Amino acid sequence: MLNDSINLTADDRSGYIRLFDAFPGNHLLIEANPPHYTLLAVTPQRLIEVGLAREAIIGKPLFEVHPGNSNDPSDNGPRSLRNSLALVLHNKQAHHLPVQRYDLPNDQGSFSEMYWRASNRPVLNQEGEVAFIIHTAENITQEVHSGRMAEKMKGMEQAYNLFMQTPIPVCILMGPDLIIEMANDPTLQLWGRGREVIGLPLEHALPEVIGQGYISLMDEVRESGIARQVYESPVKLIRNGKEENIYVNYIYQPYFEDRSPKAVGVLAIGNEVTMQVHLRSMANESEGRFRTIADQAPMMVFLADTEAVVTFWNRYWLDFTGQSFEQSLGRSWHDIVHPDDCEELLQSYFGAARSQQNYSVEARMMRSDGAYRYFLFTGGPHYAPDGSIRGSIGTGVDIHDRKLAENALQESEINLRNTILRSPVATCILKGRSLVVYIANTRMFELWGRGPEKLMDKPVFEALPEARNQGAEKLLLKVFDTGVTITANESAIQLLREGVLQQIYVNYTFQPYYHANGSIEGVVAVAIEVTEQVKARREIEQIVTKRTNELAEANEALTASNRELERSNINLSEFAYAASHDLKEPIRKMQVFADRIKASLGDRLSANERHFFQRMEAAAERMASLIDSLLSFSEVSIQPKNHEDVDFNELIDVVLDDLQLQIENKKAIIEVDPLFSIKGHHRQLQQAFQNLLANALKYAKPGGVPHIKVSCNKVVGKETPLALPEREHERAFYCVTVKDNGIGFEQEHADRIFNVFTRLPVLPEYKGTGIGLSIVRKVIENHHGHIWAESRLNEGASFNVLLPVEPWLGAK
Repeated sequence: MLNDSINLTADDRSGYIRLFDAFPGNHLLIEANPPHYTLLAVTPQRLIEVGLAREAIIGKPLFEVHPGNSNDPSDNGPRSLRNSLALVLHNKQAHHLPVQRYDLPNDQGSFSEMYWRASNRPVLNQEGEVAFIIHTAENITQEVHSGRMAEKMKGMEQAYNLFMQTPIPVCILMGPDLIIEMANDPTLQLWGRGREVIGLPLEHALPEVIGQGYISLMDEVRESGIARQVYESPVKLIRNGKEENIYVNYIYQPYFEDRSPKAVGVLAIGNEVTMQVHLRSMANESEGRFRTIADQAPMMVFLADTEAVVTFWNRYWLDFTGQSFEQSLGRSWHDIVHPDDCEELLQSYFGAARSQQNYSVEARMMRSDGAYRYFLFTGGPHYAPDGSIRGSIGTGVDIHDRKLAENALQESEINLRNTILRSPVATCILKGRSLVVYIANTRMFELWGRGPEKLMDKPVFEALPEARNQGAEKLLLKVFDTGVTITANESAIQLLREGVLQQIYVNYTFQPYYHANGSIEGVVAVAIEVTEQVKARREIEQIVTKRTNELAEANEALTASNRELERSNINLSEFAYAASHDLKEPIRKMQVFADRIKASLGDRLSANERHFFQRMEAAAERMASLIDSLLSFSEVSIQPKNHEDVDFNELIDVVLDDLQLQIENKKAIIEVDPLFSIKGHHRQLQQAFQNLLANALKYAKPGGVPHIKVSCNKVVGKETPLALPEREHERAFYCVTVKDNGIGFEQEHADRIFNVFTRLPVLPEYKGTGIGLSIVRKVIENHHGHIWAESRLNEGASFNVLLPVEPWLGAK
């Protein structure tokens, strides 16, 4: 990564330029010689991106090589880049540009629309001056284009949705009669009216406002096209059946429709400020009462002396700024006001103070978390009981949401047309049931195969008669009538293009286009031609279908074979389980009857007869042990259906507790590293590791002290010595190793010892059934793991168990 600035000596210059020849990424080395900004070096990827040879770039001015598209005012890349380079030279620090449009020439003699994410970093010489600038760019054209279709569709409803969801009163009044065309819920609440007033003249909906000056003021705004504002203006309204005197702040803006140079109505935005006015009035009446009530107000309230020194801030200010009451006094508010708003706020305040007039001004205030929010400050003179001026009293109301809504409302109307015209996909608006072409961009005209002169302001199916009766007209009218959005992919339609009737395929979305009053005015159509993709996909589908049929036949045979194998395994498991249960009862009876006979004969048994009894009992015990092992093996042969959290630290503690007598008898030393938790079958895993540790104790060297180590580490499949399937190469496993210092075995037997009934030739005192390790392997396989052994004769053995860190797909 390149630093924000790099110090470079003169001797480094040629080496630095050579470095660019092998440097990855999209970079330019630019000489700091404005206004030329000579190009000194370029990376190979940059040459590929811009489609130029190195000779066409090196030694030439930057803006001669990349002049930008002067015919399109939307291409502001050259201007932004010049400003960025100037900032780098002045500040000697890196500058990151926002996403920029910077078009490049194409093979057709025009320009391709391109978007870049770029930055410029200075390279300083020994004197600390900027010698070069490293320009780094990332081509994000595809990213921008792919995101625009969804963004454009959202913009179609933005104006209406923002209008209706704005949390402050907003309404539109149309024509000389000031018809209420649209009013959101906060407006209706302020008026004390319901939605029945929509569509009525203002003087009919609110007859009590006649003669209060508001209607004449709005007429003036509509006729002059100049916005007006009123602050703390009194108005009488009948709300809930009672006449109320309230105060309002309102902004009246002229409302224009497309192509209309004259305002056709008034956009009114405001809010009620009755409480602020009453608070200020009460302050003049009773200081103590004022302060008590002010602390309960949902806004900033303050008092200041004649020198603008604050003597009181209410609780709202203290909570918002995080200041204590003592910190808030004086002129500490200087640090809270946004630097760009401070001067205007001071001018309004001091001007009003000198003239003893009311004032109103907006300013951004810094919240305790560092975020700025817009507030509307209103205030005026604060009088003493004797009529003298004490200073001023004011309030600050949070209008941040209102400001955002105002900006969005203003921008949405402008952006709608621009969004459509600049959309990277074919887009148009069709108005009325006649579906008249109201707006369409170049890509839509290209899809239709006609120019704007043949389509604009005409019913689309009159201008495209061949498109009738193909289904599109019916769908468009359905959207217009019902307001339901319709989307389709790879829809076929025949259009006359270049004099030839062609069948093309398009992905399209038809969405209702709403008027400001909420009624459906037309349909927004967005389309992308996918003819080539459909043809290519169909060719591929034919190939895939043929191959799929071949694979299906092979899979059918394999599936039948697997079913037969699974049935055989189930039958074998059930047989082993049933057989083991049936064998246990005769063995138990044989042991019981042998004990009774031996007890009844007592001392009459000869030494030889006692020896025979001992051999019989030992044989019965071995048989019972073998049957128990077979039962265990048949149980673990069945895949457990449910898994649970298994803490291996607790599991090993339980195993060692079960083996405590053997450990004490052999004076064994057991070491266990910190282990892990996984999802698994607790009883099966406990049995598996009890078998491993029991084997380590059993096969200790005669007369030696068993030393057993249980260790664990985390690995991925490819790091193990096993030949795992490729899908497990990157899979994470816990590798648990149980290592002992016992008699061991030859490594050639390392795989065979996991087979059922396999016992290696060892001394007679090492007895077993040959099933214990088979059970271990089956349990590990049930948990989608692996096990292998490593050993040398008389040098101990290591058993390594791999268990997946994450549950295998399908495990519950």
